Amino acid sequence: MIDRVSAIRRRIRRLIYRARRWRRQTVSPDLRRCLVVLRAGDQSLHPAWLDARDQPRRLWDLHLSYFGPSDDPFPDRPADVTLSREPGPKLIGLADCFDNPSTRFPRPLESYDWIWLPDDDMLMDQHNIDAFVRLVAAYDLDLAQPHWTNDRTSGIRSRGDMAARCFGSRISSR
Repeated sequence: MIDRVSAIRRRIRRLIYRARRWRRQTVSPDLRRCLVVLRAGDQSLHPAWLDARDQPRRLWDLHLSYFGPSDDPFPDRPADVTLSREPGPKLIGLADCFDNPSTRFPRPLESYDWIWLPDDDMLMDQHNIDAFVRLVAAYDLDLAQPHWTNDRTSGIRSRGDMAARCFGSRISSR
């Protein structure tokens, strides 16, 4: 039992070391392995997700599937954040977003290892999303979901009951 615990501790230390080393590196937009597709309304909390000072190190691309009435939603979004308009409820809007050939994602969908579909009422920052992507990559997960809480001690908080599934390419290609 002690050998097993020691082996687990060594593995955790290696993962933490790799994650810290990875965090310091600048990430080319072509190497971002996760696409975050967000159904966003006018009250979306996603602006808090983006840190302009640390944008070159962000490990994920963001596409906003907007469902509100505004003609110019999120005019201050970074240039690498793409936008499309799909009215209607969440799942119908997501289906329209993925099915519409005119939707412009940052890169072809096939080039991503994971697609994450969070809700727009999740309060988190770029560091927390990067940590989630690092864990998904370290364990090569096909399906993942971050832990969320409504207290102030966690890095990811939600205003309501929601689902935020992250699908690996092996699942999404089936």
